[in-house]
Amino acid sequence: MRLGLAMVLGVGLLVGGGCGGADRVEEVGKSVESWRATVDVVAGEWAEHRVPRVFVRQVVEAAGKGLDEDEKRLEKISGESQGRERVRQRLVEVRGRVKELSTI
Repeated sequence: MRLGLAMVLGVGLLVGGGCGGADRVEEVGKSVESWRATVDVVAGEWAEHRVPRVFVRQVVEAAGKGLDEDEKRLEKISGESQGRERVRQRLVEVRGRVKELSTI
């Protein structure tokens, strides 16, 4: 449970500071990957009966909001269409994982 919570809190430390489009795409990509890792850890912990359902629901809610914000940030980035598309596809995949976890 601590590891999952630490990962959720760690996402808050990802702050946009890059100047170029590629840097900003990379930052969003890191945030999306952080959410993926968080969701995977929480799903694993749930499967092992190590976290309560309320915690899973809180992570699902936080991940949904975080991914919404990532999507908004991604839309604001001009240029880097190839990099943006890769991150956008990954974001869709992670949203699918969040949706699966939300059924718990």
